[in-house]
Amino acid sequence: ADILQIQILGVQKCAKDRSPYVRKCAANALSKLAPRADDAAQKDMLLEIMVDLLNSDTSTMVLSSALITFCELCPTRLELLHGSYRKICHLLTDMDEWGQVVILDLLARYCRKFFKEPRAWKNGTAE
Repeated sequence: ADILQIQILGVQKCAKDRSPYVRKCAANALSKLAPRADDAAQKDMLLEIMVDLLNSDTSTMVLSSALITFCELCPTRLELLHGSYRKICHLLTDMDEWGQVVILDLLARYCRKFFKEPRAWKNGTAE
């Protein structure tokens, strides 16, 4: 358990690095550490690192990796995407192809949960 704590601190430091490649690796490392996290405090630290990457990073490489990690760590906690939803939509076309597939599925689930159905849609007049 002590080594896991050290690894989490290392990932936390890498998530704040200047290089987007290092931050991308940090996002990928989160999904590798999550299954080994035993207590809630460690899982919360991993989620906090991931949410910080989602909310503050503008690199498409980092966002793709962070969103794929999101799908592995907490696929049902879609409310964590509120702060970065518009940014994700704006940068989606610049993300890598494999990430786009996962992210489109994630955004579709997000929209189904949080967006209202247009009133005129059932009448066939919504455009």
